[in-house]
Amino acid sequence: MDFRRVIKTAVKYIIEIVVIFVGITISFFFDEWKQGRELLHRKIAYTESLIYEIGLKKKELISDSPAALVWISRLDSINANRLSGKVTEKQLTWFFEVMTRRTTFFFNGSTPSFNTISTVWQELPDTIQLQIHSLFLQDFGYNELIYKDLRTTIIDFRTHFLIPFADMNFVDKGGGSNLNFKLFGEEIKKQAYGNLIAEIMIQEGSLYKIDKRAISKIESLQKKLTKFISDLKK
Repeated sequence: MDFRRVIKTAVKYIIEIVVIFVGITISFFFDEWKQGRELLHRKIAYTESLIYEIGLKKKELISDSPAALVWISRLDSINANRLSGKVTEKQLTWFFEVMTRRTTFFFNGSTPSFNTISTVWQELPDTIQLQIHSLFLQDFGYNELIYKDLRTTIIDFRTHFLIPFADMNFVDKGGGSNLNFKLFGEEIKKQAYGNLIAEIMIQEGSLYKIDKRAISKIESLQKKLTKFISDLKK
């Protein structure tokens, strides 16, 4: 009887140990599965946000590219006619607005999702990381740099060469302010304006090339990110 009782007690403890071990194991695997699911959802959400944000950049660049060509065309026409005094009043007005507006030329090359130190970022395939790096740090970064240079160029020119705004305008009988076309038409004949126009045209040409290249990269990256999400959901 004593032996049977010992065996029965031992079996009871063994069963309890096995149950505890199995419970801990199941709990461990459940936590692993739960963490894996959470990481999967974060990967998908992060990748979707990247697709959305580079999509917005793509729209911005598509809108900007034709504008760069328009600027080049207008500036080329002004430069060709400025010495002969054949620049139209419409062209003079547009150019003067370019020279006096303080909000012209802005591009933000970063987005909230481009965070290379985040845990989810590290989970992206190396090829995708490299492509994102190239897009943001090279194309977007260079685009942003040129915009800053353009803004600085115009501000510096306005500060050191442009006739004061008050002198360039006159007040008509109705109290409105109008550009003195004759004065400004003579002003832009100066070589400083020819140099400025040439510099802006070069920078706009660079922007156009960067925009087209970046748009192509975005389209390629969108396809890879979409496939990455599809593979994660399998």
